[in-house]
Amino acid sequence: MMAMRSADQGRDIGAALDLFTSLMNHSCDPNAFVFCEGAQLRARSSRPIAAGEEITINYVDPSYDYSFRQKRLKPQYFFACQCERCRIDVMGQGPVSVHLRSRSPDFEDVQGQLLEFHSNLVQSSHEPCTLEDLRDKEDQMGLIGTAGFLNNGWPDYVQPGPEILQSFALIYLLQDELERSLRLCLKLCFIIGESTYGTSSPQWVHILSVLVQVLAAMVHRPKANPPSGTLSKTKIPLPEIHGACLCQFAEAVKGMYGADSAFARAADQLLEWEMNERRKLMSNDGFIAQFRKEYSALFQWADAQ
Repeated sequence: MMAMRSADQGRDIGAALDLFTSLMNHSCDPNAFVFCEGAQLRARSSRPIAAGEEITINYVDPSYDYSFRQKRLKPQYFFACQCERCRIDVMGQGPVSVHLRSRSPDFEDVQGQLLEFHSNLVQSSHEPCTLEDLRDKEDQMGLIGTAGFLNNGWPDYVQPGPEILQSFALIYLLQDELERSLRLCLKLCFIIGESTYGTSSPQWVHILSVLVQVLAAMVHRPKANPPSGTLSKTKIPLPEIHGACLCQFAEAVKGMYGADSAFARAADQLLEWEMNERRKLMSNDGFIAQFRKEYSALFQWADAQ
């Protein structure tokens, strides 16, 4: 029995018993992943696999720390993982372990509180709320996380920090607080891009999908309802950045899920629908390269807020 993860939603949507994928063992540094596409369960490699190399997938989110992964594996799958990633983490030399050297004795309790906070946040995401309510929830998250580390509170890059930030980005998008949503998306792009799995992970595709939605909402905002935030006072060309982000998103989807996947076809259709004649004269890579400077300006704007 394994969790079924939707490619387009980036979250678990159920569970399934599949004889083929059940033969794949777990690794915290897997070379493949499983996702749900419609009624099909699909498996794809996440990096080149040598002849004779075992195909592995992750049974728990590998972006979490060693203790969390082990505690999730033992009660459900009845084994302690001894993969190379775990051996490195035990020695305190893994990428996640390095970030946890300043954690407090209450780290695991605080992590549990943050997971509960995130669950409640997601459950209430479609309920009416004010901007002040959302800011209060962000402050609440910060207060909870303060006890998890010996200094500076809970880092954004330590789970469940990134998951919570992505949920906040989506909620701000639903509430039409687009600049705040955009800033969170850009922060997550940096966090995920610098993480262990970087831009070759499903997490990267999912945050790009949110970023595309936010930029689309900004670009297609009715003229009768112009933006009023600090971004509107800059000369950053959002339509072009939106186009470049769409190109990047479409390429990331193809690389992650395969050009034959329904997710990739949908991304291509969106790209074709959104792009203007100027875009059609250029390749995806060319379009992205031309507006790399504007990308940098957008990140600088986000950092300054």
